[in-house]
Amino acid sequence: MSKSISVRLAKSSDERRLSPWLILQSNSYIRFSPKALGHWLSTQSVFVAEDRSGFVGFLLCLPTYGEFAAIIGLVVANLWDVEEVIAALLEGGMPLLRRRGIAALNCVTGADWLAGALVNLDFQFSTRLASYLKDDADIPVHGNTQVTVRDLSEKDVPGVLDVDAAAFAPMWRQDEDLLLSYLQPRTYLIGAEWQRTLIGYASGAWNGDRGHINRLAVHPQTQGRGVGSRLLAESLIRFRKRDVRHVTLNTQADNEASRRLYERFGFHLVDLCTQAFTRRLPL
Repeated sequence: MSKSISVRLAKSSDERRLSPWLILQSNSYIRFSPKALGHWLSTQSVFVAEDRSGFVGFLLCLPTYGEFAAIIGLVVANLWDVEEVIAALLEGGMPLLRRRGIAALNCVTGADWLAGALVNLDFQFSTRLASYLKDDADIPVHGNTQVTVRDLSEKDVPGVLDVDAAAFAPMWRQDEDLLLSYLQPRTYLIGAEWQRTLIGYASGAWNGDRGHINRLAVHPQTQGRGVGSRLLAESLIRFRKRDVRHVTLNTQADNEASRRLYERFGFHLVDLCTQAFTRRLPL
């Protein structure tokens, strides 16, 4: 770690200074609403790097499943060396993350500045993602209308976790805290039920006229029956009611079934540059 940089856990009292600082930095990777910064400061592992002049780095790690955590916020101050600051944040934060049961960090990014730095800091490439955009209001099909789709609440989270564990490999699974974050303002969490059993769910968030579908999952035993189409249609309906005109999502580049579904709904491929990286934390 650079002798001029110190790293500490951020506190709720940092929000007043930290919020405007984040907005001003060019090397910024933020996968959460800046308006929710106070929530993350009070509930998650947020690290800040500082020198005598003030903040020089920011790192937010969100536990996702088991021993995995996702980097959903990583910011480096203008004019600072990106790798130097990220290395300092990782070195300063790793001991606490390890004590909290985190053994691996994941990061999904399409930013060249960040991807290059991660590779040089011992992150391993995992997979490439396909990024899609839909900028029209058309909903061509509504999927399986025999399943019930409703807004979910905190009491539904255990069932959502079961679907998630069945549908995804460990590094992509989500944990309770992340699912609860979809119950914050400007987010949604919906589920598809058949005979009172949850068989799929979708989540998303919006800011102004832009929305993003964070997750669409269907239990493997009920895939191919129009449940995914139903959840996607219901997601788009919710966005349309809020005047969201541009909807984005990501899926693994080799997931041909998901890509066909999204393209059927009018999503068009915008890039294949987004990459997923993983780094194991030293014991």
